Amino acid sequence: MAAVTLPAAASQQARASRSYSRCAVSYGATPPRLQQRRRRRRAAAVVWAAAELPTVDWTRRSVQQILFVDRTDTVRARFAVGLLERISGWVGCSRVVQSWPCGVDAEAGSSIGWSTQASLFSLAASWQLRPHLFTSPRQRFEEDDIDRFELIVCLDSSIQAEVLKQLSAVRPAEPIAYTRHIACLHDFLMYVSDEDLLASGRSASLDRQLRGLVRLALPSLRPSAARVAAAAAAAAGGAPAAGGMPAQPPASAVVPDYMLTKGIQRPALQGSGSGNSASGDESAGVGSSSSGDRWERSEQWERMVLLLTLCVAGLVRYLLDCRPDDSPDDQL
Repeated sequence: MAAVTLPAAASQQARASRSYSRCAVSYGATPPRLQQRRRRRRAAAVVWAAAELPTVDWTRRSVQQILFVDRTDTVRARFAVGLLERISGWVGCSRVVQSWPCGVDAEAGSSIGWSTQASLFSLAASWQLRPHLFTSPRQRFEEDDIDRFELIVCLDSSIQAEVLKQLSAVRPAEPIAYTRHIACLHDFLMYVSDEDLLASGRSASLDRQLRGLVRLALPSLRPSAARVAAAAAAAAGGAPAAGGMPAQPPASAVVPDYMLTKGIQRPALQGSGSGNSASGDESAGVGSSSSGDRWERSEQWERMVLLLTLCVAGLVRYLLDCRPDDSPDDQL
């Protein structure tokens, strides 16, 4: 379940915690950059957060290394890497946030088929991502990756379950040592408010092109604050005020399951059969022979990339919000 949490004052001791509700909610003696960021967050009616977000410890590593895990290390994890490069470069933190892809069922060392690779090149170029993201050999998730990376970010819940299963088999006595460093990417879907996502200027979370695409599709990608607040008021037996927002929103409200995404699925690659296939090398390409199917497939691919964009933007913001208050700006 995910929660909608109103900003609240936090003590100096509470800021040491890395859960979201304590991570970025207090001013203290913070630099102007952080104060400005947190004022923007307070200006929103509600702040979205997953019930429990992973631990990020900037004192362990000056560079946060993220491992994106999908099924076969073909599409989703590589797009997530490319979008993180683009968004972190725009925000100005590309030197301290880096990422790599892998797959739980990937055949280590194998290559993506030529036709699929060519189609992915074209798709990546349309989103201003490096086409060469899709030329490197596949990598398979290994249990030791939990020690190599600060965060393991899974592309859906079933992959997260498999990662946890593999780790529990080799480290049954120390689950807390790794579970707090594993998350699903869609946990960050609602971390950044609509206002921050669509803001322009130096404080923008997204560049102009991504911002314009997200603006058009946002209502279909995630529930609005008004919808969740109205659902929370209805569940609590209260009547919403005009405009769907309760007169006094609760401090915490549960987002109904029907409003939540279960993961970021990819459309079926031509000839692969299903949208989340775990088998074989999807070597038939991204396109489709039928013009009607091609149009529908194009919309599905755009939705996948936009969902990845929202989630990666939330992840980048979360990583920056977890930085210690005394971190110098010149390290970004």
